Amino acid sequence: MTKQEFLAHVRALYVVGNLSDSDSDSREAWTSPAMSGAACCKALDGMLRAMTDCGAITSDEAQLFYDNM
Repeated sequence: MTKQEFLAHVRALYVVGNLSDSDSDSREAWTSPAMSGAACCKALDGMLRAMTDCGAITSDEAQLFYDNM
C-alpha cells in the first residue's frame, strides 16, 4: 500500500467520523455523534501527529491531508 493509498483510507475514516455528528443524509445509521470526538477523529488526529513525529509523513503532508478534508 502506498502512502497516498493509506492516507486515502484514513481520510475515509475521518469523513465517517465527521459525518457521525451531523444531520447529513450521508450519515450512516450505525454511526453515533460520539464518534466525531475521541472514538474516531481524535484518535486519527493522534495517529497522524505520531506519524509526523516519527517521520512517516511530513508536516506538509499532514497539513495537506487536513486542507483537503
